[in-house]
Amino acid sequence: MQTKLNKLRIKKLILAILIVSIPVFPVYSQSRKVKKAMKKSENAEENTEKTYDKGRDKAIKHRYDIQSKEVQKRMKESKKKSDQYNRSNREPFYKELFNRKKKHKKRKR
Repeated sequence: MQTKLNKLRIKKLILAILIVSIPVFPVYSQSRKVKKAMKKSENAEENTEKTYDKGRDKAIKHRYDIQSKEVQKRMKESKKKSDQYNRSNREPFYKELFNRKKKHKKRKR
């Protein structure tokens, strides 16, 4: 009698575990269509970013090319100076990583 009760309890326990675990697994997985749509949107976003960067680079090059030789030389010198200044005043990357201050958003009034 004791063994029959133990076997019955074990069977009920196993059945309960199976019933509880079945609905949990499908909840976390995404369907194939959702994954495909997410990937497509990411690719579209990357493409728009690339085209923007290409257009920006082309516009900057055009602004430089339409100047006279003397102005191009001045532009080159001022770019070197500004790059040098910005490089020296930049904070190290580890300070940005471990910075505890939170950036606050400006209020609209």
